[in-house]
Amino acid sequence: MSLIESYVLRIKPALEVFLRSPSVSNLKTLQNELEKSNWIYMSLFDAQVLIPLVLKLDELSNDDQDLRTACLECITMVVSKTYLKQLSALRTVLVVTLKQIRHWPQTSIRPDLSEEIKVAAIKCIIACLKRSTSDVLEQFYSKECIVILGQTLLTLVEFIEYAKYKQLVIIALECLMVVFYVYDDADQMDVVMRNQVANTLFIFLPKVVTVLYKLALGDEKLNEIIKVISIKALGRILTVIFEETTENLIHVRHDAAAFKELLASALSNKMNGHHSMLNKLAAKNVSARPEVQLKELQNEGRSQVWIQVSSSKLYFIFKAMVILRSHTSRRIRGEYANMCCLLMRRCAHNLTDNIIIILESVLALTEDVDFSIRSLCRRSIDEMQNTYGIKELFDESADLLFEAHLTKMPRIISRCDDNEQFAEFSFIKGFFNSLTPKKLYSVLTVPRHMEIFCACLLDALALQISFDFLEDEDEYILNRISSNFDFESRPQLFWRKFKNLTSMRCVSILQSICGILGRTEILNQLLMDYLMEMLTHNDEAMNEIILMTLWLGTIEEKPIHSNKLNLVSQFIEELLNDRHWCLALEPDNLEHIHTDKLANWLVERTPGLYESGIEIRTQDIDSDDEAEESSSHFVTATDAQYNVLHTCMILDALGHCALKLGEKFDIYIFRSLHKILIKIADKNEMVARAAMFALTSIQKALKFLDLPSLIETHIDYIGYHLNIALKRTPTNKAAIDIITVLLHFSSRNSIPYLENVFEIIYEQFSESQNNVHCNTYLKVFKAFLFYVSKWLLDCDLEIAKNLEIPGNNGIYKENEENIAKYWLNMISDTFSRETTTDSKNCKLVNDNIVCPPGLNSTCNTPTDNCLPKHLEMVKTILYQVAKTLTTKEHIYQIMSLDCLIIGIPLLKDYDDILLPLAHYMWKPLTEKFRQRNMIIMIRSLSVLVVLADSAKDFITKRALDEVIPLFKVFLENSASHSVKFHSGGTQSYKMQVKLLQEFANLVISLNIDGRHVNEISEIVSSYLSNEQCQELQTAAVNYFIKLHNYNGPLIYLVLLKKAHLKHFHKNVTTIFNEFGLY
Repeated sequence: MSLIESYVLRIKPALEVFLRSPSVSNLKTLQNELEKSNWIYMSLFDAQVLIPLVLKLDELSNDDQDLRTACLECITMVVSKTYLKQLSALRTVLVVTLKQIRHWPQTSIRPDLSEEIKVAAIKCIIACLKRSTSDVLEQFYSKECIVILGQTLLTLVEFIEYAKYKQLVIIALECLMVVFYVYDDADQMDVVMRNQVANTLFIFLPKVVTVLYKLALGDEKLNEIIKVISIKALGRILTVIFEETTENLIHVRHDAAAFKELLASALSNKMNGHHSMLNKLAAKNVSARPEVQLKELQNEGRSQVWIQVSSSKLYFIFKAMVILRSHTSRRIRGEYANMCCLLMRRCAHNLTDNIIIILESVLALTEDVDFSIRSLCRRSIDEMQNTYGIKELFDESADLLFEAHLTKMPRIISRCDDNEQFAEFSFIKGFFNSLTPKKLYSVLTVPRHMEIFCACLLDALALQISFDFLEDEDEYILNRISSNFDFESRPQLFWRKFKNLTSMRCVSILQSICGILGRTEILNQLLMDYLMEMLTHNDEAMNEIILMTLWLGTIEEKPIHSNKLNLVSQFIEELLNDRHWCLALEPDNLEHIHTDKLANWLVERTPGLYESGIEIRTQDIDSDDEAEESSSHFVTATDAQYNVLHTCMILDALGHCALKLGEKFDIYIFRSLHKILIKIADKNEMVARAAMFALTSIQKALKFLDLPSLIETHIDYIGYHLNIALKRTPTNKAAIDIITVLLHFSSRNSIPYLENVFEIIYEQFSESQNNVHCNTYLKVFKAFLFYVSKWLLDCDLEIAKNLEIPGNNGIYKENEENIAKYWLNMISDTFSRETTTDSKNCKLVNDNIVCPPGLNSTCNTPTDNCLPKHLEMVKTILYQVAKTLTTKEHIYQIMSLDCLIIGIPLLKDYDDILLPLAHYMWKPLTEKFRQRNMIIMIRSLSVLVVLADSAKDFITKRALDEVIPLFKVFLENSASHSVKFHSGGTQSYKMQVKLLQEFANLVISLNIDGRHVNEISEIVSSYLSNEQCQELQTAAVNYFIKLHNYNGPLIYLVLLKKAHLKHFHKNVTTIFNEFGLY
């Protein structure tokens, strides 16, 4: 079908039907016919289709909205397929379209419009402007069409500002860019057209910019796409209005001197805090009437004065938009970077008052985490430097720019706004990276700059102190912290909590800034000396100084440069200074010591560094007499908190320095390892965790497989310090703490170095039964017993594993003998206290120590089997701790009982040692069951259980006479109480549960006869009632199940008495089922 036939037979009839009877269905029919037509030649008839539709739409202005919406969509489709070649056509379509949504020629939007008709109208405007020829657009962007343009822009701005429908806002923003001829497909090289658009629409800039600015910085709940498009529109509209199109500006675009003058002028205005053009504007007599103001602006045009005044007005908008540098959305940051780069390239000389802010944003975004944003900004900086023929952008104006930021940085930090801080810090990072090392050194060596900048960094890194720092742990920290704990991850550094920084990205960028300074030759040493001097004078920001110095010396550069190595070494020397390791970590009544007098690491209490710093600054005269008078104050809670944080930071820094140095840290092991071990044993959890981090870091730095390997390799260093400490101050707690930690991490290879240490501990413990250090000695004994038990278990497992190896059936006995001999030799050599030369003549035969006939033997049995030396050690410890059972201090009693629980099983196979010990400790042990302290009673019951399992019949009669009756009375009296109150959280209840759980084991171990078993079982059977707590019922059921094989008939008779009772039937049935009776 030909084009004419298609129009005459199909399109025209459908059009006439719609014009005669306008309806949505008729319009859809017309639209379908138009879509089927060949639009290549349809331009011959576009006027015959478009004009009737536009006129009909004008007639329908007050009719059904759906019909008008469909008509607008049809007009949009027709316009998008052809071109508007006449200005009258463009104006007519725009006016009719605007009349569908506005009261023409009034300035108000029609009420109760659907979102669909609004979107359709805006799409129609977009199509009209895009499909107009260049000649039509040149005529359209003129004073004659200013009313239509104004109504269009006013409509778009209102939709953008007030509409809640997301799609409407997006389409309005796109239309706004079309009106300003800055949409994606617009000819960016058509300078004449862009200049004409700017000269026509500049009078609408204030309202448009304000709306777009508010949208760009709107609430985070606002859709991200809307923000991105608003930033894009704002950047492009500002570019077309302020573009350098005049000949003189195009000439200075490549003039380096003009650009330097521009920067100097902008910085001068920024430092002076005023804008000359604003003064000119204020001096002008601007009429209050908008019509008169509009006419004046049209008459004056887009003059250079207007551009400068508008640039000054835009300063506050650009300043507020700086926050977008730190936005979390990559798309928003990317669009903001595009905006700044575009303005920097095309509008630098017309935005004099804002060029510094724009350059700062581009410079800051060169350090963005996104690669595409970084690349864009770096290319723009390089392009500008090449354009103006300058090597570095800010070298000549660096001092003024840096000083301007130093002025506002304290306020930014104190406001604690994360986005504002990150925006500022990102500029500082980009600024430092943009300067040559020589210039950076020059900027920071100005004393005022150095002082203020370091103060700002320290203020930003200010660390929090809280009462959480004073939390103590009763249980030993090493029982809860694995040596493989991930301490290197930053969230595990619990003590690093910042007052003024709320996000880790700000912390990371500050760390990068310190890294930049640290890799700058000479400057890094200057900064290090400055910070070390502050640290030496006990500055209040000591902890922040340590963190800053750590970042200064350990960030960047792999492998480490020799200059950096010197910095780290200098820092480590300060960290290992004794004054940092002997601080009071809890508030108490101990007095301060003078901070200017070096304290040995063995001293247990020193003042808080914070208070000491104040004391030093307020003292004019220092003498020993006056020192005694001035130091009579106590360690306050604030001091203790500060000291805990300081100790943690010292350990933190030491660990990171070790990781940085790697194997080169080996030279500091002798001076640092024992100090770290002391802190690991500290009851303050925060300090113990920090020490564990330091120890783990050293282990990784020196490439040891695990912590025991590190300890064993340097056990001689530790032993040296221990011996000196104990000889100088035998009751020193620090030395005992080292031993406790050492036992935790050591293996059998470490024992020879501790022999002398334990001899001193024995002597001191026997002399200090009521001393405050008694608890510390008991902890050491408990740790030793535990690890001897563990080592022996490891030996058994090693033997068992060796026996399981295929093909070893013929030699397993020999392997077992070799392993046993090895262990016996190791332990004997370790703990032997016989130092006579005659003992060297003894030899090992079949696992027995045999001496020549002429020598005095230490054997105690007729078979001449000597007690292994490690068990002699156990025996001595158990006799020692048994003495403390009679003390009044409950904590000493508990620790002693814990030692007995661990140690008695180790003597199980040695009756000649165990039975005298049982006799020796029996009376003080039984006295514990007559006390009312249930915690001690529970521990004592555990001791009785292990003693019964080891001593068997030796204590049966004593137990039946002195202990079992007490247990029976306790259970009998407690049964009725637990039924009434169900007090599951009390210590008495826990004793009931423990006794019911262990009574069967006692009966079996002590081989108790039937009468006593019957009495005990009758009492225990009362706990089978379902009125008791479930835990008690379960323990009672297990009691009878355990004794089934021991004395089944008696147990059956006891249970049979309860079987018919309602409250007992369920549990009795359960037991009988276990017996196989049901």
